[in-house]
Amino acid sequence: MKKQLLYILMLLFLSNSNAQDVPTSNNKYFYSIYDKTELIDAQIVQYTDDSFVSANDVRYDFQYYANGNLMRQTIFVGSVGTGSWNTVGKIEQDFNSNGLLSTVTVYGWQSSSSQWIEQARLNYFYYSNGRISSIIEQDWDSWTDDWENEEKKDNYIYDTNGNLLSYISYNWSSFNNDWDQSSKYVNTYNSNNLDVEVLQIWNNNNSTWENDTKWEYQYDANSNLTKKEAYIFTSDWDLAWFVDYYYDANIKLDEEKYYQYSGSGITYVNTVINEYSYNGNLDLTTVDISQLNVSNQTYDLIGRRTYSYSYSGTDFTDFELPEETGDATIDLINHTIDIEVENGTDLTSLSPIFTLSFEANADINGTNQISGSTSNDYSIPVTYTITAGNGTVETWVITVTEEETLSVGENDLSIDISIYPNPTTGIINLNGELKDLSSVQIISVMGQMVYERNGDFNTLDLSFLKSGVYFLRIWVKEKQKTLRFIRQ
Repeated sequence: MKKQLLYILMLLFLSNSNAQDVPTSNNKYFYSIYDKTELIDAQIVQYTDDSFVSANDVRYDFQYYANGNLMRQTIFVGSVGTGSWNTVGKIEQDFNSNGLLSTVTVYGWQSSSSQWIEQARLNYFYYSNGRISSIIEQDWDSWTDDWENEEKKDNYIYDTNGNLLSYISYNWSSFNNDWDQSSKYVNTYNSNNLDVEVLQIWNNNNSTWENDTKWEYQYDANSNLTKKEAYIFTSDWDLAWFVDYYYDANIKLDEEKYYQYSGSGITYVNTVINEYSYNGNLDLTTVDISQLNVSNQTYDLIGRRTYSYSYSGTDFTDFELPEETGDATIDLINHTIDIEVENGTDLTSLSPIFTLSFEANADINGTNQISGSTSNDYSIPVTYTITAGNGTVETWVITVTEEETLSVGENDLSIDISIYPNPTTGIINLNGELKDLSSVQIISVMGQMVYERNGDFNTLDLSFLKSGVYFLRIWVKEKQKTLRFIRQ
């Protein structure tokens, strides 16, 4: 019974993982974690008589450490007829000082005593380079009040690219008080994509490894998995089942089709279809599971997985004005935006076009701001309040400046000099007629000279400049040319 509970609770870890997959501090198992996004709820629902019912529902709630690592998964089962959720277990993760997963502990909820009961745990060990060297599974023995060894994955071998080549599984023998090897996984790769995975079973009678199961993988040009084939070894490898994978325009998994041997000739029948849906942030929201109804050869919806997220993003991801002279400078650390508009622009009535973090909204003094529609007075800096999907609040200050008309004399366009890169992070290269170059000056948008250099050169280090728009005034003999650039 203990072992069954362990496997039920570990389902979340292993549901979409291959046998050799092991979790790391960056691994979020069968769901994806995006920037400032946390999966907070996942449900598995059974479909019966054209309606979703809660009798066999399972729900997982997720909690995270401050650094984004998964801390806890709490498991609930739906109560028949009441629609309420009953707590049945939880999985907790601990990490070592290097940020690597060290322990995964499974607990069962004992309602009679209202307490968590330890059931099983996984202990992770690493080589000095941070790659897993072994994983030991232990079960809690209530009689001895101690952990007992159950299974061990050991002897992890990797190639120079960090790909897992093989490992050996052992079962604990209480009779021998030692580990007995039981199985081995051997992997081969093609361009760092897993190509073939072979499971071998240890034969104690003749002390040899014998082939048991093989998985072969195929990929498209973007290294997306397109097919997985499973073979069973008898006297040779026989194809037992395979899965075809399809992707949408965003290269997100769209559909999985499972085929099984029909038992007639070499025919394989599509028995299960999984269909994936995503929200506007490209986060997975639902997986609909359909199964072939043999009697009428149609597919009946039998289950659904649903996913909910907490979005804490409070950022401007883009900010534009029709009158702008260049891209806005968006400072994600200090939460400021600086943007320049053409000389003569009326700053008292501007309607910016902007995008925010997913599910976030913006307001100014309580007035909701609509991109491309709401106008405001930008003759002085404007403070926006950004509220994230989960209620987190951040303030942003938007500063709009008007392009200055500089009295820089004649701008001789016949001078064949250009600059790159533009925008720049600090280094600017001059290209063209540099033989008679005499000096350069850097002018701010306020008309102030902030830098000057004389002599013969073709590179400028302007990393000391703050982010913003500047003008590079170039003197060649008695002629001059002024070029605009952006310091990122």
